[in-house]
Amino acid sequence: MSALRFLRSALVGSIIFGFAFLSTPTANAHSELVLANPAADSKLMNLPSRVEVTFGEDLMVIGNAHTNVLQVIDSSGKQIDDGDSKTTGATLTVGVTTQTVTGTFLVKWRVVSADGHPGEGSYSFFVEGTIPVVSSAPVDPVASHVSTQKSFWTRNSEKILLVLGGLIFIGIWAEFDRRRRILDHH
Repeated sequence: MSALRFLRSALVGSIIFGFAFLSTPTANAHSELVLANPAADSKLMNLPSRVEVTFGEDLMVIGNAHTNVLQVIDSSGKQIDDGDSKTTGATLTVGVTTQTVTGTFLVKWRVVSADGHPGEGSYSFFVEGTIPVVSSAPVDPVASHVSTQKSFWTRNSEKILLVLGGLIFIGIWAEFDRRRRILDHH
């Protein structure tokens, strides 16, 4: 009879932890970079006149506050953007104002998702041409898809820890139940 009770309790516990596991993505919805122009690690002939990054969800805008910031930095560490990051839905854009035309450029962002979660990151692109600043081409979603993805652990750490916690709880509960049954028989 107690084995049946244990199985029933383990099933209820598994259902509860399974529900929590499946509902975690909504609570864990942070804005992740999905598109970039220029693309991460791309090699360009010309420095674009603007840099644009798009995230997986809309970004928060609070009046004139600089909630979301996009910066472009050259290889000497000098910020070469116009400092006027513009947010439109899930896209953040900044103009490039320098005559520096070759080298490695770092794109850094700090954003707040519409759900209030902050995020930040960076990537680089390389310009190997010698032509001054030109207008950038329209965003090509296929060519500008960001190839650097977060690791499996980073994306799923909360879920993994939740499941492990549930398994540990069930194991401890089963051991206490086993010991209680032994004491009840003596």
